[in-house]
Amino acid sequence: MSTTTGKGGFATIKSLTQLTKKLDPLEPFMVQSSMANLGYSTLQTRWMRDVVTESVLDWTENSSSGPGRHGFVTDGDHSYFREGTLLTTCAFNSVLMAWAPVLYTWVVHLETEHHRPHFRYLNRKIVEAAGDKFNSKSLLNAFDFSSSQRSAHAEEYAATLRDLMPNWSTLVSSAQQAQYQAWLDEASNHQVGCETHFYRSVLVYGKTQI
Repeated sequence: MSTTTGKGGFATIKSLTQLTKKLDPLEPFMVQSSMANLGYSTLQTRWMRDVVTESVLDWTENSSSGPGRHGFVTDGDHSYFREGTLLTTCAFNSVLMAWAPVLYTWVVHLETEHHRPHFRYLNRKIVEAAGDKFNSKSLLNAFDFSSSQRSAHAEEYAATLRDLMPNWSTLVSSAQQAQYQAWLDEASNHQVGCETHFYRSVLVYGKTQI
């Protein structure tokens, strides 16, 4: 690890820790973290959790709100912190009539495994909010064209449905593998690419080829 990388990473951790201490202990902001292995910190306020709940209930109880407001939008910002990437997931809030952030995760690296905790936590909150009205479409996400984000979302999509399947442990290994793969394939149909990011990617790629 270079000196610059070390200072950047430790500075971020220190800032997040200090911010957490300033907040109400009954109002957790850093909801999960791991510096030892994956290197991530997931951040969410009570208001952000409420937006998730309200959005999911709106999708399940008011289908007339339109498909354009269903699901989440996730993107990664590589410039917010000097080191690492800030994953941000937003949901449409019917009160603000705007897309509002509902979950942040600072990740050190860009591999799929480093992105999975973000979607694992988000999926858990979606399932809790939906209750017995849960529909897998609630796990919809629009992404930029990051293969790591898409892979992480697909893996956690499949893992969430696996954990919700009461007779999973009774299936033979081949059946488990087939069902898990089917969920991975299904997840790809729930992943909507952002047209703006696509054109930006094309422009960047074009410039690198000149």
